Amino acid sequence: MPSSLEPSKSVLAVQASQASVAGTIRDGESGAPLPDAVVTLTDVDRAALSDGSGRYGLSAVPPGPLHLVPMAATASRSRRRLPER
Repeated sequence: MPSSLEPSKSVLAVQASQASVAGTIRDGESGAPLPDAVVTLTDVDRAALSDGSGRYGLSAVPPGPLHLVPMAATASRSRRRLPER
């Protein structure tokens, strides 16, 4: 059964003219952290791989609304728009 991914506490922090995005990818059903998930900001063609605890981070991201797409090998795709800060 495919698992849903849910970014946990994704943060968009403005630093001058750039921002950072960080968070933890968790299984949408069990809440367990998901290692080796690919997290993509599709609007700026940037991606990161989550670590063994499901944590990921992207720096030097332009500020503004962005779409975050987490993906694991056994998961269905979901897309979220990050709020502008």
